[in-house]
Amino acid sequence: MIRRLAAPLALLAFAAPSWAAPCQFFPGGASNYQVASPPQVVQLANGHFIMGDTFFNRLVEQTEGGTNLTTYGPSVPGHGALNEPAGVAVDPAGHIYVADRQNNRIIKFDSSMAPMMEWATSAGGHPNNLTLSPDGTVLYVAEQLGNRVSMYTTGGAFLGSWGTGGSGPGQFNQPFGIATDVTGNVYVSDYGNNRVEVFSPSGTYVGTVRFSV
Repeated sequence: MIRRLAAPLALLAFAAPSWAAPCQFFPGGASNYQVASPPQVVQLANGHFIMGDTFFNRLVEQTEGGTNLTTYGPSVPGHGALNEPAGVAVDPAGHIYVADRQNNRIIKFDSSMAPMMEWATSAGGHPNNLTLSPDGTVLYVAEQLGNRVSMYTTGGAFLGSWGTGGSGPGQFNQPFGIATDVTGNVYVSDYGNNRVEVFSPSGTYVGTVRFSV
């Protein structure tokens, strides 16, 4: 089932599509260009797709048509080895941000995947998925084990965070996916609580949508 949220809280449900895919992206497996446990995929400015492969500690890039291009990792020049690269985000300038989950850090690359800088997230927080504000100036990070969302500038300056462990409004039990809409609202999939929570751009709680399991 694919569910669509009409911003910010109305829920619409759709049956799973039945069409045959014209090509296969990122088939599962251990060989080059195959992936295992991919949490997030983004499209780059050149139309290519890139995603983190947490199991094999690398990033995989393909064209829009599914042609394999290259892999990055597990070693990143000047930054050591990746350890469960998870979420990926790209800003309007083409810079690529990767949540290196087990290393509790964000690595920033240029559009050619040359590493530019890194910064630490909270110890033990396990940064998972990423998203950017509509103007591309604020990076939101869902910290799965930290039960919070942290905000950074695209230069790595910490702007603040929100969330604690629990099941109440504004609390989290392993926040996983994260996205923003055109108005800047932040949507967080609260994995352990089977819901999506909605926040203002600064982290003020707006509401919750629950899903049956």
